Amino acid sequence: MEHNETKQPQKLLTPVEAASYLGVCKSTLAKRRITHSNPAYIKLGKSVRYRLSDLDLWVESRVFISTSDAANSNNRQSKK
Repeated sequence: MEHNETKQPQKLLTPVEAASYLGVCKSTLAKRRITHSNPAYIKLGKSVRYRLSDLDLWVESRVFISTSDAANSNNRQSKK
């Protein structure tokens, strides 16, 4: 017997909701979209939306062991 699983779409967060989830200002996310140092986002017409899973992945990518690791990461991102 075949079992078709329907995948439920994730709730899409507004920039205000995403900023609140991350503990940053909405303007911080807007600036990061310009500098390409932001979590992945979705454009729906003129609207920007974030998936919770993308926010979590971005947070995990920002985990560092030392300040020099974080500085090296920031230098790589600013050169893009």
